[in-house]
Order: sequence, then structure tokens, then C-alpha cells
Amino acid sequence: MLQSVQHYTLHTGRICEHRSYRVRVITALHYHVLVFEQTPEPTLAEQQEMLGLALEIAQRASLARLGHADGFLLIHNGPGSRRRRNFHCHIVPVSGRIEKTTVYAWLTCKNLFHFAWLLTRNLRRGLMRR
Repeated sequence: MLQSVQHYTLHTGRICEHRSYRVRVITALHYHVLVFEQTPEPTLAEQQEMLGLALEIAQRASLARLGHADGFLLIHNGPGSRRRRNFHCHIVPVSGRIEKTTVYAWLTCKNLFHFAWLLTRNLRRGLMRR
């Protein structure tokens, strides 16, 4: 469930968005995405600035949730390995290995669902045409 959206203006004037979510599956999990929706792909300098901003957001989120600034995951996929075409970074404050494992298991299930959805797309289209 989306909780908040904040906008950040980079030094180049382009805008990125920080979206904060509360995940229902794991009640204590706060999930953040720093996203660059605009095209074209951000320059290397803009990507570096956004990753620095993601680190700051991660430290603030960890401090707010855990009381210290060093308990978080940053997940960034390069253009060749991401499902969405836009530049984005996932930020998840975690308190330890069990939460970290839970986050990765949740992401694995989500990606398996997307993969199954993609595989069955033609089957579903065929069934809808009948």
C-alpha cells in the first residue's frame, strides 16, 4: 500500500520520485523505491546522484524504523536485468538476517509470479477469445 510520495530535483533539474510503501504480507516491512520515470535514461552523473540519494533515504528509513542507520538493503538492477525500463532503486530497512531472508523470499515469489504470468499470457488470451 502506497503511503507517501516525495519528489527530489537533481542538480541537472530532472526529477526523481521516492515512493514509500507498507507491505501487507510482512506487517512491519517498510519498502521504498527511488524511481526515475522520465525518459531518456538518466546520465551516469544523474544515476550516481540518485544512488547517493538512495543511500541517504535508506539510512534515514533505517534510523526511523530500527533506531540505527545501518540496517537496510539497497537493490538496483542494471538496464539489462530489470523488468521495468525506468531507472529505479529498491530500499528496504531490515533488522537482521531473518528479515533480510524474508525480503528476498518475498521478492523471489513476486518474480516467479511475474514469470508465470508472462508464460501463460498467450493461454489467457486464447481463453478470453472463446
